[in-house]
Amino acid sequence: MADKTDQQIPWVEKYRPKALVEIVSQESTIKLMKKFVENGNLPHLLFHGPPGTGKTTTILACARELYGKMFPQMTLELNASDDRGIDTVRTQIKTFAETRSIQSQLPKLIILDECDAMIKEAQFALRRVVEMYSSNARFCLICNYVSRIIPALQSRCTKMRFTPLDPEAVFGRIMNVVHAEKIRCNEEACKSIVNLSGGDMRKALNTLESVHMAYETITVDAVYATLGKPHPREMQQFLEVSLNKPYEEAVDTCWRQKQAGMLSLSDLVVGVHDRVVRLDLPIPVKCVLLDRLAQIAYNATKGVGSDERVQFVALVAALQECRVSTMKVAAIAVQAGIFRPLTAIDKDNNNDEIVVGLLKGAQVDLDNEGKTESKKEMTKD
Repeated sequence: MADKTDQQIPWVEKYRPKALVEIVSQESTIKLMKKFVENGNLPHLLFHGPPGTGKTTTILACARELYGKMFPQMTLELNASDDRGIDTVRTQIKTFAETRSIQSQLPKLIILDECDAMIKEAQFALRRVVEMYSSNARFCLICNYVSRIIPALQSRCTKMRFTPLDPEAVFGRIMNVVHAEKIRCNEEACKSIVNLSGGDMRKALNTLESVHMAYETITVDAVYATLGKPHPREMQQFLEVSLNKPYEEAVDTCWRQKQAGMLSLSDLVVGVHDRVVRLDLPIPVKCVLLDRLAQIAYNATKGVGSDERVQFVALVAALQECRVSTMKVAAIAVQAGIFRPLTAIDKDNNNDEIVVGLLKGAQVDLDNEGKTESKKEMTKD
């Protein structure tokens, strides 16, 4: 019966670290939290950073080490996105904070997760509660966007930023779960999960569990199919067509590819962005293209009434414009005598070549731009 119950627990909770020493990455923050535990006291805390980076896990592990068996009685955990009104502050939080435990001399701990979802009125009311009951309780506010917390609350807390987790740390934890659950999964599939998680441990574990439920053996193809993300092969094909074919043919071919693969426009933009950043392009051309990608990504996700077909055409147009601009720069480089072949190197993928038409030409060595100017001056003389 115990085994059956254990199997029903989501892996995110099943493998959540229970002690500070088990938490990966965030070394400086964990070191400071250990000091607080050793001293037997906590300041008011404000944890902020991307999701899945260990904010909630850290404060829960700290509370367990600080309170021991008294943890349930000494800790109040609320999700402020659910209980975000002023009534919650005046009832649940205030009631819990105004009393002291007779079994412990330590102050209680109130954890407010996703507190950036609290309305401003509730935050102002909370500020007053924090001031009034500091002798009885400590507050830990957890949020993704610290800018949404009013300055009056920020100034009363010790702020700690949580950064995206190191890929090696996420990979190590994923492999531990793979061995513990006896999953048939190759190393490349685990690496793809890590890359798609973007430093988010929660996302990585949820992805691993979802793919395991859908497939007996976890492969790279299974990971991308489960998440509905563009496979690297599809992204390479998209870039080849966008940069090699005439404009109208490129738009039609890529649109059919998108519809057939049921690919999201936002995922395509992100995939193109990730590859453009790594490609050896002229810096001015790369900057213009990245700016265009940012505009398309914003319009596709935030733009009111934005048409997906229009934004998709704009994406292909941006790549075509990049190709033309690169060839113009290369022509200038040839005339200036500082020509060098473009190596088509993907810097983060073991020097594998990305075969796209844009990379079959020549490219100016921007490090020698100064030589171009000097050569022009000498020609004039």
